[in-house]
Amino acid sequence: MVEENISIRELAKQANVSPTVIQKLRSKDAEKVTLTTFTSVLRCLGYQIKLEKCPALQ
Repeated sequence: MVEENISIRELAKQANVSPTVIQKLRSKDAEKVTLTTFTSVLRCLGYQIKLEKCPALQ
């Protein structure tokens, strides 16, 4: 978040989550974070999730 120059409260507001959620994500203490929440936070930081099909296991 330092690189993105955004506060916890501002990120939470933009991602439409509570600051507690952001704090837990930062401290790696989040037990149950939905994909929607995680994606929203990442999007606000300028990231996206890409899915790629893995090569078939042989």
